[in-house]
Amino acid sequence: TDGFDIAEASVSGNFTNMNVIIGGSASDTLSGVNGDNTWTYSAADTGIVQTSLGGSPALAFSSFENVTGGGQNDTFDISNGSVSGTLNGGAGTNDVISYATRASSLSFDLETFLFPSVGTAANVEGVVGGTLSDGLTGANDSNVWNVTANNAGNVDGFTFSSIEVLIGGTADDTFVFADGVTVTQFQGASTPSLNTADFGAWTTDLTVLQTASNTFDIAGMTTNSNNGNVSTGAGNDSFIMSSNASFVFSCTLNGGAGIDNLDYDTNSRVELSGITVDLENGLSTDVAGILNIEEFIGSTATTTNEIQGSNAGSTWVLTNDTDGTLGGA
Repeated sequence: TDGFDIAEASVSGNFTNMNVIIGGSASDTLSGVNGDNTWTYSAADTGIVQTSLGGSPALAFSSFENVTGGGQNDTFDISNGSVSGTLNGGAGTNDVISYATRASSLSFDLETFLFPSVGTAANVEGVVGGTLSDGLTGANDSNVWNVTANNAGNVDGFTFSSIEVLIGGTADDTFVFADGVTVTQFQGASTPSLNTADFGAWTTDLTVLQTASNTFDIAGMTTNSNNGNVSTGAGNDSFIMSSNASFVFSCTLNGGAGIDNLDYDTNSRVELSGITVDLENGLSTDVAGILNIEEFIGSTATTTNEIQGSNAGSTWVLTNDTDGTLGGA
C-alpha cells in the first residue's frame, strides 16, 4: 500500500491509504503500527512516522500532542521538534528518543525520567544525545554503568549514545569501562566510598592522576570529588598523588594485573609527618586502601618515606640507601 489504514474511536470503520492526518483543537493521540517505527519531528507535535511494514509507508501528522509506539521498537527523533504531551514508547523493548542533530547541550535524568522537549515520557529504553556535550543522571539506586563504546553504553537496562557526561544517583554507582573506551566525564553523586571506577578490562597502561580529594584524571577523562574506588587492568598502571597534601583518596586503589605503582614523587608531594606505606593493613598515607600495587615511590620533597612489611615474614633486598624490594613489591 502507499499509505496507512487509520481507525478513529468516534468513527465506525477505517480510513484507508492515508498519507496525512491532522489532529483537532483538543489533546489528540496518535498510535503507531506494530512494526519498527521511526518518528521524525519537524516542529511541535508535527512530523512524519514511517514503519518497516508493508513497503515502509510514511504518514505525515500534525497537532498530535501525544504519541504511542507500536509493539516493536520505535525511534522518536525530536532533534527539530517537540512533544507537548506524552511520548509513550509502547510495548517494544528498545524504544529510543533521539536528539542526534540537535546543536545544544542537553541534560537527561533517569530518576525523574524527564527529557528535553518532551512533556512526559513512558516506556522509553534509550536516548541518543545531540552534537554538543550532553549529560545523563542516573536513578537514585545502585547503578552499574557499562561504557561499551566512546560516550555510549547502558545503565540498568537503559541504553545511551552520544552522551559525554555520566552522573550517578544518590546510591552507589559503578562505572565499568570496556577496553580502550572513554567518556568525557563521569562522577558519582553520593559518598565516595560507595562509587567505583572499574577499568579492569583495559589492557593498556593507565595513569590515574589525582587532582583533588577523590578526584582524578584518567585516559583523558575527568571526575569529581564523589569518586572513590579505582580498579585498573592488565597494563602497568600508575597512581600519581597530587602535590597538595590535603588531597586524599578515602577509598581503595586496586592496580589489578601488571606492575603497578603508587607515586608520591612526580608532583613532589610534601607530607609534614612523612609518607608511610603499611603492607600488613593495605594502607598508605592519604589512601584508605591499596591492592595489587607492586611499586611505591616516595617523595623527595618529604623528609621521611617509610614502608612497613606484612606480618607474614618478608625478604628485604636493598639496592641503595633508599631503593629496594620487599617480598616482590
